[in-house]
Amino acid sequence: MHNNNIFEHHIITSLKQYLFLIGLGGPTIENCPDNQIANHDENTGDTVFTWIEPTSPDGTLQLRNVAPPSSFGRGCTPIFYIFENQGNTESCSFAVCLWPEGNRVIIVAI
Repeated sequence: MHNNNIFEHHIITSLKQYLFLIGLGGPTIENCPDNQIANHDENTGDTVFTWIEPTSPDGTLQLRNVAPPSSFGRGCTPIFYIFENQGNTESCSFAVCLWPEGNRVIIVAI
């Protein structure tokens, strides 16, 4: 019977940890930009582009690959942010796409 008590204690402890993790989830991300498409004049070199950075009221920024404002050449550049809260992470990603005026751009997925 002693072994059953240890087993029950383990199950209850595991269940409480599981319910805690489910309730916690990842951090909330606000202001995650949509994909950004802008005109690019190839005669002037790179284009400086800026955006409002995403934030998290309940998490901390752990990683981002590009900070605004940044210089971009022709094409699409993926941008990502990763936020963390008590071991749980959530990400925000979008693309900055610069093309000569009149070109059609279709972004399938980031």
